[in-house]
Amino acid sequence: MTRVALVTGGSGGIGSAVAGVLVGRGYEVVLVARDEAKLIETGERVGARWVVADCSVDADVERMADAVGPAVDLLVHATGMLQGGAVRDQSVDVLDAHYASHVRSAHLVTRMVLDRMGAGGRIVFLSSTAGLRPMKNVSAYSVVKAGIIAFADSLALEVEENGIAVHVVAPGPVDTPMLARKWHSLFPADIAYAVGFLEGLRPGVILPIFEMRSATEGPFAPDLSGGGGGVGATGRKDG
Repeated sequence: MTRVALVTGGSGGIGSAVAGVLVGRGYEVVLVARDEAKLIETGERVGARWVVADCSVDADVERMADAVGPAVDLLVHATGMLQGGAVRDQSVDVLDAHYASHVRSAHLVTRMVLDRMGAGGRIVFLSSTAGLRPMKNVSAYSVVKAGIIAFADSLALEVEENGIAVHVVAPGPVDTPMLARKWHSLFPADIAYAVGFLEGLRPGVILPIFEMRSATEGPFAPDLSGGGGGVGATGRKDG
């Protein structure tokens, strides 16, 4: 029987890289994102189905459930947003938007998937090292990424008895359009490799968090020559 994987944020760099790995492993992949044009391009390129939806909206998640079907073996929740800036300069609406994009969406999609996932199923959440060590000028992002880790830890305690594994991948900066400046960055393929590693674990193995970062010095550190912008821009992973 073909295994089904649901990848949210499926039109973004990380989501599309993850989808490519999973299709290569024989999964029927369903991509979810809000940007229809990018979603169609990604789906056709990697050989995946897709559904246009906002993962933080109840009605959209219900429609997503109809498109996914009766069984999900793997969920990779990679949707989210990033808007930087000092707290004194930001409206609380920025925090609310981050919460909806990251935490509310995780709750809604997970609840839907659990009704379709049996023993041996896996859930992988994309967090960030900012959720482990909060960063200056990205307070909202740091808060919700820490929230994703807490959500995953709590969920894992609930579903272990059902044979469902829960993991968090917490990368440092990743070279996607969401970044507003040059960093020592990982690449989407690195994150996809980590998801592939987790997918291949024996079901009885518990690995709560997979932290990653780029080398910052030595022969494998990225070349940051050429400058870059500041941390104040807004970016989104489609979802």
